[in-house]
Amino acid sequence: AGLLSSATASLLIAGVTLSMALTPLGSALARRLQKSETREHLEEDFEGAGADVLMIGFSRFGQIAAQILLAGGSSVTVIDDSPERIRQAANFGFRIYFGDGARKDVLIASGIEKTKIVVVATQKRETTDRIVDLIASEFPDVRLFVRSYDRVHSLALREKNVEYELRETLESGLLFGRRTLEALGMSEAAASEIGDDIRRRDEERLQVQAVQGLGAGREMLFNSPVRPEPLIKPKRTGKSPEEKASGVSIGKW
Repeated sequence: AGLLSSATASLLIAGVTLSMALTPLGSALARRLQKSETREHLEEDFEGAGADVLMIGFSRFGQIAAQILLAGGSSVTVIDDSPERIRQAANFGFRIYFGDGARKDVLIASGIEKTKIVVVATQKRETTDRIVDLIASEFPDVRLFVRSYDRVHSLALREKNVEYELRETLESGLLFGRRTLEALGMSEAAASEIGDDIRRRDEERLQVQAVQGLGAGREMLFNSPVRPEPLIKPKRTGKSPEEKASGVSIGKW
């Protein structure tokens, strides 16, 4: 007496199992809903917006670029959709306008129709692409300077006919390599000459890749010195140099 029947026990076990399986999903959904409900929102206020340069995205890249522009005497209007970045910028005296650069009405309110150059310095590639496509479609006469995510993105932006694009890591990588050569004993002039040569090779390779594809221009890369063959042939050989050179890791930086 008091024992569950076999059928009832099976149903109970199935119910408990299903509940356990759905609990993580339910918790994740609850967290997402809570996050969306508590997400901070600022009022859009574009009073005073309008400048020589409209910068979309106050990213790490954008912050440095803005310093150069301001030091050169250019007026800059910056918009960003992150309340946290806007608050941090305000602590250092920067006026950043809250707004989504992928919206036409926000761009108009920010003064895009009178600006000389639009700088797109957003962090995510997909966000950058949406903004570039919108501006190219709605404001075709605007000059676009765009921060690129990687090599593949640079090629895609060139196909969109932006006036200028730059990979975020290119110049910092060149400078870092130069300083390392100097630390190893090379003169500043020689290290600078090598850096300039690598920059030139990189641009030429991009131009070739734009026509022939991502795997083109491998001969322009410097590779590690060839090591002697092992005395005992390995059971499984690695990829050929051609296969390695055409890999994603080499092609995308």
